[in-house]
Amino acid sequence: MSDGRRRPGPRVLILVENLSVPFDRRVWQESLALRDAGWEVSVICPQGTRRDTEAYAEIDGIKIHRYPLTAATGGPQGYVKEYGSALWHTWRLAKKVGRVDVVHACNPPDLFYLIAKRLKRTGARFVFDQHDLVPELYESRFNRGKDFLYRVQYPDGRIETLLSVPNYSFVWQLWYNLAEPLQLPKGTKILCTAHFDNSTGNRYNPDPSKEVGWGDQSWDEMMVGFFNLVFDARTSIESINPPVKRVKP
Repeated sequence: MSDGRRRPGPRVLILVENLSVPFDRRVWQESLALRDAGWEVSVICPQGTRRDTEAYAEIDGIKIHRYPLTAATGGPQGYVKEYGSALWHTWRLAKKVGRVDVVHACNPPDLFYLIAKRLKRTGARFVFDQHDLVPELYESRFNRGKDFLYRVQYPDGRIETLLSVPNYSFVWQLWYNLAEPLQLPKGTKILCTAHFDNSTGNRYNPDPSKEVGWGDQSWDEMMVGFFNLVFDARTSIESINPPVKRVKP
């Protein structure tokens, strides 16, 4: 018999960097759709300048955590400062949200995978929300890399293989250019599957007895599936990177 209490649904954390929510209508519609499907939805995003200025708000059942962010100015150093600040605040607020089942990162920036990597330790799955053309693929591994597979799963459930590297070699890493750029409809997922060979049978393995973790050196390991993207030439710059209205103090 049921005790009449509603069981909590799965939890999803949506990460946004370039716009506030609910001002970002695409993210807001995704949030409402997930809520209607029974998910408990939390969003981390920057604060707006004239709207969405509160540090925290719960709107229509969506829990929104916001952080202060200044848009990049002054060249590359400005972007380092902007993205560094966004990552720090996002991680700070993600810890406050707590354990989730899915991390849904909205592009840009790609750097949100760093947050998802930490949250995967508690069992969270990672979804990167990508809506643009994908012309190039690149896999990054070290000496223990064995194989790498790129696939796309379309909204109707179909799965298509984009790239299969069955015999990966650390000394022969290349960009792979698609014969024709692939336009991905909204809701498509990119699936990356890779395997490692940490056995004595791998002659490139620097130390088969070592327990290997993530690291930037070749005696460590990593598994990164990079891809480039392009925008439709008819797309306005403002729609890709909306201008930020600055208010003089």
